[in-house]
Amino acid sequence: MSQELKTDNIDFNSKKNADINKTYNKKGDMICYTKTEFNYEEFYELFGLYLSKMPNNLMTKQVSNLYTRKGIFAGMRLIKSNIYPYSRLIIRDKKLNGVILDTQQLDVKLNGETDNIDNCVYSTYFSMIRAAIICNEDKILGDYDFHALVISYFYYTVLKAFGQAHVLNKQQLDGILLACGYLYLRYHLGMNHSAAKNRVYKIFDKIDKDTLKLYSPKFELLTKYKQIKDIGKVLIDLEIISEDPNRILIKLIQLFGKTHFYNLMGPLSYVIGSIILSNYPSDLFEKNVIINNKLQSKIENETLSYLSKTSFEIHKMKISIWG
Repeated sequence: MSQELKTDNIDFNSKKNADINKTYNKKGDMICYTKTEFNYEEFYELFGLYLSKMPNNLMTKQVSNLYTRKGIFAGMRLIKSNIYPYSRLIIRDKKLNGVILDTQQLDVKLNGETDNIDNCVYSTYFSMIRAAIICNEDKILGDYDFHALVISYFYYTVLKAFGQAHVLNKQQLDGILLACGYLYLRYHLGMNHSAAKNRVYKIFDKIDKDTLKLYSPKFELLTKYKQIKDIGKVLIDLEIISEDPNRILIKLIQLFGKTHFYNLMGPLSYVIGSIILSNYPSDLFEKNVIINNKLQSKIENETLSYLSKTSFEIHKMKISIWG
């Protein structure tokens, strides 16, 4: 799985962080406020009030679980990034220690007040989804039924970028599905060319033999491609399209906005978080395009089965974290 998956969280095993008031993650791009710097009492009252008025669904159930454990903290991002998490995770020994919300991105004042409390709730859920992926990466690595769902989401996303102007036959559609699966396996599961090719054929074994026979020789041209953003170039080498390979990426940015686009091109935890959050009426992303409601809900249910296996070990601010 992508190495980024392992590094994008707060590290409390580091001796460097043991005796400081403001805790930094490994990349040094976010600080977390102490009780003397931020009014947690006011914020928790506002957060809980809004949460109680939201619909009773999968998201509110999970966020309420973390809220009652006092596992939601406030912080500030120091370095801009193409990926917009709106929050950071606190993880130690594959246990969720808490979520740190970015007060600047979410427009939360140090006195705990905000007019953006709804997105604080959504952002918390976004990070909890990410925690499910990060804390259970060993189990998820071999869950090809789960990966097939996510690959299908990328497939429908690429088709959305093509638009109605393109008329594609069944072999072309199957080729796009195989291309999405190949790049996904190479990037997110770290497979080499041969393993990714063989595995994607197994995952989508319903594709007829004539189609596989057509694309098999062409797949040998794909060894240099290892990222999702290479999809346009892959489709050219598979002779599915002949136009500018960047057109698909540009169209995706136009459809989703930069935030959702960069998240989809990023580590798996951001991909899953974005797939699930874009199925809710949140404005964390510039645009909220639902690709396939049923598919996204299925991915959410599968992800929550991993979240249920995630251990919670919430840290108290007066103990080791905060000095």
